[in-house]
Amino acid sequence: MIVDDEDIPNHLPPATYTIIPPTRAGGNILLLPQHRHIRETIQAAIVRLENSLILDNAFPDAAARQQLVIKAMLDSSAHLGFGGLRTRLSADASFRRSLTSLPNQRISTFRSQVKKVTDAHCPPHYGLQAGSEDTLEKVEYQFSDLRYIYPSPYSNAIIQHTLRAAFWNVPSAVGYRIEDFFPSARRDRPDEKEIPMAMLALVGAVLHASLSEWSTGIHKKNTFSADAFLDAYNEHVTLLTGIKQKNVNGYHTMMHRLYIAARYVYSFTSFVPFRILT
Repeated sequence: MIVDDEDIPNHLPPATYTIIPPTRAGGNILLLPQHRHIRETIQAAIVRLENSLILDNAFPDAAARQQLVIKAMLDSSAHLGFGGLRTRLSADASFRRSLTSLPNQRISTFRSQVKKVTDAHCPPHYGLQAGSEDTLEKVEYQFSDLRYIYPSPYSNAIIQHTLRAAFWNVPSAVGYRIEDFFPSARRDRPDEKEIPMAMLALVGAVLHASLSEWSTGIHKKNTFSADAFLDAYNEHVTLLTGIKQKNVNGYHTMMHRLYIAARYVYSFTSFVPFRILT
């Protein structure tokens, strides 16, 4: 067995790599005890997965999710120069399947971390109080016609706050890391970055989930799962797609303003309509 230190060469025989099993029966495989090449590959794969969740689709179905994880591991091992590990991942289905659990669980964790922001801020923002007679009425009102994202689409201050707190809260946050890949629907304004549709739809879905926990008039913690809130995510994707198809310039203005607000405005309470940069 090769000693796992900084002097390990990148190119090792595929058979070199073995998975350190859980310390207890039925437990999860842990990342830290694994070979350094495996650790670095999984860490890089997680970064690729987070990028994909924000840029492409925050709620891939089970089959797409599995393929996404496998591709992230294969691409990461190749990018890092771990040819033997990539060969093992490609050729050994059992080995590959065992390792997919490590980056796979990050997908749910990533979405749940965004929801923690809305869990904390929904009650004071929408005036929800346990035991208050009008809490149920307030929740029903917010759900009606997606009022929780209005007065105009996605202009509710909690949207900007959630975007900033979830994706630009620290210098190493994912928003800073991948904003160079953010799109622009205006070909004549390619430098005016927009919030990616998947990112904004994710924020809409977690807002929906946080409000749902107050749907009886009192707070009741629910399990935040793709099965439970995929429809909410898709509803926001449909709304955003419709806005873009109907008025691409208006869509660009909305998404670019959200990017400016989340990226540069530090207090969401200070966000007010402002002139679009030209």
